[in-house]
Formats: sequence, C-alpha cells, structure tokens
Amino acid sequence: MLIGDAAGSADPRHWLGTCLFFCDVRQLSELLRADRDWRSAIGEFAVQRRRYYEVIRERDRWECELKFGNGEAADRAREGHKQAALDDPALGGFDLLEARGRTPDVL
Repeated sequence: MLIGDAAGSADPRHWLGTCLFFCDVRQLSELLRADRDWRSAIGEFAVQRRRYYEVIRERDRWECELKFGNGEAADRAREGHKQAALDDPALGGFDLLEARGRTPDVL
C-alpha cells in the first residue's frame, strides 16, 4: 500500500508530499487502532483518502486548465483570474505565502 502524494497523483510542484504523508499515516493508524478487522479499516482508509485527494486533483486540473488551456473559455478564465488578482492581492493564498515567505501586504 502506498501513502502520501506517491499514492494520490498529486502535483508535486505544490509541496504537499510530507503533509499528505503524515495525514495518511494519522488517518490509517487511527482506523487500524479502532477496527480489529484490518481489511475493513484499510478499505475505509481508501474511501476517505480518495475523498480528500479528489479535492487536490481537482485543484491541479483547474490550475492546468488556467495555465495551459486553449480557446475562448480558457482565455476568459485567465482574464477573470488576472482581474481577481488585481482586486485581491492575497489571491495567491498559501501558495503565495509559501513562495514568498511573507504575507501579501508586505510584498
């Protein structure tokens, strides 16, 4: 069984590997301690894990489409994103904090 981002196909550019690894370890160990039927616990772990990894994969898909998408819809999305960044300098959120190491108001 794989755990961490190696098992979930998360985009490694977002540096989630260690965080996801520890999340998986905590989740799986809690399930194994709570259920004497380890096959059942592992099955439940797979269901829960799929749920939270889907959020990460959806964000990866969205970012890929935003950066590399073709056509009018992709162009509109990029323009909307650009305008949102002008309206809200904190749009980068945690990605911006991680990249710059400080809050957006001191950029």
